[in-house]
Amino acid sequence: MNFGKPPFFSGKNPSPPMILERYLPPYPSGSLLDMLQFSGINNGWVLDPIGNQPLSAIELAQAGYKVLVACNNPIVARIMGVICAAYPISVLQAAIADLGALKRGEERLENQIKNLYNSPCPSCLSSKTIVRYLWKKNQNIPFARDVICQECGYNGITKISEVDEENLKKIGNIQLHRSRLLQRVLPGTTTPSIAIKEVIDSYLPRSIAVISSLVNKLESINTTKEKKEIIEALLIQVFDNGNMLWGIPSGRARPKQISIPTEYYEFNLWNVIENAIANLQLLDKPIPFLQYPDLPPDSGGISFYPGRIQSITNKDDLPQFSAITTVLPRPNQAMWTFNAVWSGWLWGHQATQRLKGALERRRYDWIWHSQAISKTFEYTSSFNVPFLAIAPELTNSYILAYFTAASTANFSLVNAAYH
Repeated sequence: MNFGKPPFFSGKNPSPPMILERYLPPYPSGSLLDMLQFSGINNGWVLDPIGNQPLSAIELAQAGYKVLVACNNPIVARIMGVICAAYPISVLQAAIADLGALKRGEERLENQIKNLYNSPCPSCLSSKTIVRYLWKKNQNIPFARDVICQECGYNGITKISEVDEENLKKIGNIQLHRSRLLQRVLPGTTTPSIAIKEVIDSYLPRSIAVISSLVNKLESINTTKEKKEIIEALLIQVFDNGNMLWGIPSGRARPKQISIPTEYYEFNLWNVIENAIANLQLLDKPIPFLQYPDLPPDSGGISFYPGRIQSITNKDDLPQFSAITTVLPRPNQAMWTFNAVWSGWLWGHQATQRLKGALERRRYDWIWHSQAISKTFEYTSSFNVPFLAIAPELTNSYILAYFTAASTANFSLVNAAYH
């Protein structure tokens, strides 16, 4: 075994910000591409049997590889598909316009949501402000607001105004909103499971009301398939920014559990929709993104299988792979629990069922992880090709889990580096 030769495949450039970034494993951009080229594999088919980091597959497809990605998470699938489409800014903005134009009563949905966050500038009283609120855990109103005034240039943290307090009274029947979101995940029930209750309880009432309104209108929207998928990707950002897992100070928190911090931010969720466009514009030109068994052209692209790789029982139908390339995951209860519930909000309870295991399992220790990841190594061992992987956020336990799983499937460690 060669250790430190080469010493480390470091990322050439910082990975661009993307939706769900704080839950996904960190990826040093260019590292898997470097590993393939170091191994003398410059083209052909590669398999990502886990598919939990869209950027790794996207960069390989950009470099001309044909990538089969297996992932049973529809949230990750939607994000990856929209990014690969590389929609121009005009299409992304048109999708937001279609969403905002929906009516709730006599009022446009966009205006209704914006009005819930209307916050006058403490200096000039203009309503042309960008605001986020600061909350303490278990309190009924924010203790402060962070305001940027687009009229006079004021920028600072100040006390909340009477207008802010009045806005909190305009959210309507919060129990009705909570019930609607519960019914999207578990229709016909009034008692959520512990995991689903934990998710819904991680949202402030105003965020619950906004998300309920958006989800309720999503099914009736009259738009194109492409713009509907864009809206779904943008709403995933809303679902994440709407929860209380945005602690103060912000830093680069990477939640592993659904645990509410002592102090946290609340964001204007219509601003979130508008700003999330940047997190979908990662490519200058589109990458072929097809659903398996459809395959991309020889020039490169992604064939996406929406399930666990082990469920493809006839391996003879698969392409001839030159390598396995993936980012090894670390268990993330927050991501999988949120994603199971968000899938139901977007596509109904049948989508949640695909991830029901995430709602049933409450602990993800290294022993469970070793057993889970060993199935991937066992399945891919028969291909008899190099298994190239990045393993971020390592601890001793997870090093042991990865090595145990690989050894059980008769893999041998040839090259390794640690950074």
